[in-house]
This record gives sequence, structure tokens and C-alpha cells, in this order.
Amino acid sequence: VELKQEFRNFDFLSPWEGTDYVLPGDEKAKQ
Repeated sequence: VELKQEFRNFDFLSPWEGTDYVLPGDEKAKQ
């Protein structure tokens, strides 16, 4: 159950790191 709360924290962070939405400069950071 405690893990669910931790996942929720990542849930709102996921959109920027999970979707195709990549910020300029972030592309280089990933590679």
C-alpha cells in the first residue's frame, strides 16, 4: 500500500519523462 503512494509521486512526474513530449536539451540528456 505504501508503494502506491510512491507510485503516485512518480505518476505526475511520468508525463514529462514517459510520453513523446521531450523538452529541447532533454534529448541530449537522455542519450
